[in-house]
Amino acid sequence: EREREREPQSPFVCLGREMEDDYTQVELGDAGPDIERGREGGLEPSPPSGTPEPDNRDPLGMNRHLVVDFGQVIAEPASAHSFDRIWAWSHMSFEVCKLWGYRSVSLLCAVPASIAAGCLFACGACLHIWCLVPCSRICLLSRPTWQAFCLSLTDTIVAPICSSVAHCLHEADLKLVQH
Repeated sequence: EREREREPQSPFVCLGREMEDDYTQVELGDAGPDIERGREGGLEPSPPSGTPEPDNRDPLGMNRHLVVDFGQVIAEPASAHSFDRIWAWSHMSFEVCKLWGYRSVSLLCAVPASIAAGCLFACGACLHIWCLVPCSRICLLSRPTWQAFCLSLTDTIVAPICSSVAHCLHEADLKLVQH
């Protein structure tokens, strides 16, 4: 009891018992010794050996907009409050359902989606490396040839036609008349 008083208080207190900040640990009150616990005695299983789990899975902050807390979804005004235990259990239920709902959906979708994304990026890289870059290089290498061809075509066909039209219209006189 004295050790608990010396420890810093957690910001989450539910039904008189502390809840850890980690989403994976939930205190269910006096559930008794029949709850199945992990190898170390906690509710959270340890990561498989040899594959350490990084703390930050979104180092670039690409999904910052997906962070949703209980207070951003459900809020009671000062004039209407439910019972404290109901509020605490609602908070805990929201967090647990959000966590395990995401884990369940990602269990079904993460591997196929990552396979599809990997194949898509592989096809994109292959097309870029083997088609787009060689075609652009061919265009850049053949540009002087096409430039010379277009210049000679202009000099042989377009320039004589334009000079003939200019010679015919050289003596033309335009008068503007107002009605």
